[in-house]
Amino acid sequence: MPRYRRVKLLLVVRLIVPALAGAQTPWIVTLTPTVNPLPIGTCGPVWVKVVDPATQDAPRNPSGGMVTIADFDLTVSHGGTSVTGQYTDASHWAACGCQGASSGTVATITAKYPGALLSARIRVPKVAFETTATIELTAARSSWDPPSCVAAKRAAATPVPAPPAAATATTVAPPAPVPLTGAPPSGTRTSVPVAAPPPGPAPQDIRVGGNPAETSVFWNFPSTSPSPVKYVVERWKTSDPACCRAISPDLTSGSWRDPLMWPGSWTYQVTAIYADGRRGSATATYNYPEPEIPQGFKAIQVARDTVVLSWQPVRGASSYAVGGPPSNIAVRVDSTTTTLTVGGLPLGKATWQVAAMYRGTVAGSPQQGSAFATTSHTVVNPNYRLVAEAIRVTTETADAPLSEDGKYDEVYVASFTELLLRATDGSGKSQALISRQPIRLSAVHGDITGLLPLDRTQAGSASQNGGIRAGDVVIPIVAQPTAASLAKVQFVLWEGQLLPGKHDLILRPMLVEVDEPTYALARVLPDPDPRVVCRGVPCGWGYYMWGPAGADLAFKPGPQAAVAGSQIAIVEGDLVWLGGNSQLVHLENQDRDRPIGLARRNMVDDGMGLTGSWYDKMVILSSEKIEAALAAGRNRIEVRFWDHWNLPNTPQSTISYLNGDYTLVIRIERMP
Repeated sequence: MPRYRRVKLLLVVRLIVPALAGAQTPWIVTLTPTVNPLPIGTCGPVWVKVVDPATQDAPRNPSGGMVTIADFDLTVSHGGTSVTGQYTDASHWAACGCQGASSGTVATITAKYPGALLSARIRVPKVAFETTATIELTAARSSWDPPSCVAAKRAAATPVPAPPAAATATTVAPPAPVPLTGAPPSGTRTSVPVAAPPPGPAPQDIRVGGNPAETSVFWNFPSTSPSPVKYVVERWKTSDPACCRAISPDLTSGSWRDPLMWPGSWTYQVTAIYADGRRGSATATYNYPEPEIPQGFKAIQVARDTVVLSWQPVRGASSYAVGGPPSNIAVRVDSTTTTLTVGGLPLGKATWQVAAMYRGTVAGSPQQGSAFATTSHTVVNPNYRLVAEAIRVTTETADAPLSEDGKYDEVYVASFTELLLRATDGSGKSQALISRQPIRLSAVHGDITGLLPLDRTQAGSASQNGGIRAGDVVIPIVAQPTAASLAKVQFVLWEGQLLPGKHDLILRPMLVEVDEPTYALARVLPDPDPRVVCRGVPCGWGYYMWGPAGADLAFKPGPQAAVAGSQIAIVEGDLVWLGGNSQLVHLENQDRDRPIGLARRNMVDDGMGLTGSWYDKMVILSSEKIEAALAAGRNRIEVRFWDHWNLPNTPQSTISYLNGDYTLVIRIERMP
């Protein structure tokens, strides 16, 4: 055969007329045989480089992954079995020079996009083309024949019936009859065909399984004697037996692992080969499992700059690849866990991706990955403060204008909070109580005539020394002064951390109107011991709320619905016993401390005079609710406390002889 002139690299791009009109090749594709010329008896990797001119990077498919050699079909043609191609896996293909070929043979390698087995989810629409390059064979360096060459020669050796000879006009005499018995005629030689060995016992119980990176084939040895000397496994596409065949090396064990990475139904044939030439084969089919995208991917903020990413486990995944801030470099997460804590995050919206990764059990086997699942989270500063900013007075309470406690009204603010853990089932409900903050009391605001600075803070317009009445706005609301400092410090209802997706906060405020002497006010309020009798409205309030009667008030249907909502909500809760009764009695005397915002009911015993009942008020907050309010420019919460009738089927109205109507303004602040 004449020796061809060596060709270094011939690159040809040719468009295929696709089924979809308008197909094109918007990329620069380079097909490179890395060993050229290629020695007979060796294999040389072939590279495919794809560049998008617009980005100067690899193009992306609809799932976000890069277009690589795995998206192409690679073939080599020569018109014989001199040069073959073989896949190591979906991302590695080599051209092989076969024993028996002639030095100088030139073959054509073709890379076609899209590959026949490329799934629709990662196929770039309206792109179809093929690229070719040539490769030349040179003298052999060894006697080894690559597996793809062996398989090609086996296929070529399959006998094909010859066509009948053409009829001619020449008459040929029939052959002389051959006796059925006795010796053959003198001078003739009889050709006796050698009979092929009978089929041997086939392998038993073929089992095929695996993951998207590797198929595992197992079988049981035939229960015969003598045993097979070796086994060979062949694989092909069930719907197209000529497609994508692979053959194992000679095996002595009962298993083979195939780095299969293409979808579809596949047939695996296991052949037992015996010393006397007998062969026995059995087959099994296998449906390739598509890589599974992780589900339930979410991010939960657990600190000011930290989130925990989590997802549901993917069966068969060897690991997960997670990419995103702060480094934007993919991180490998072992398959034994499905969470990743990410710290050092700046405030603002961040997006992460996770893919399931699959790897075979053989050392150095290639990896296969799923498409990415994506989640986003707005990282916020979760440190907040709630401040009692002001009290607006629509109507003062019924109080003797010149009563001994001061002119008109004197009031203070009381509050406590409960931090709740949110359920993880997506219901939005609160699951458990994390902590409860003791009751906090502000200074008493109003008329300061004849009182010490520690007793009251001047507020209101009823006199030159104060006294709160209709139309007044009490601002600022200050904390209770101490002997060490009489400075007017803003009254903080609560401050702390609310993590989005994790915490809910219940703020319980109360406005108390003062009529009793100062010594009747309980100022120190630890969690009350049920055995201790304490004085003052806040003490009775705390005793009821923290005792057995009120421990689960936050988990009742009304508050739970507000917790699950998206906005800050103010909810009226249960009837609270502030003393030995559910009602405060003989309020007509106007001589006792009592909450503003009592409800008048029709459940009144004779002889109890004017009565009122207190219904717990709850402000339902969370980081999500606060952030939504701040984003809308609403950094204040208004809680109305007003004395009213609370009768069935009766419109609410003011109670005679009480008449208080106050609004507490709470300011939301973001802490450092």
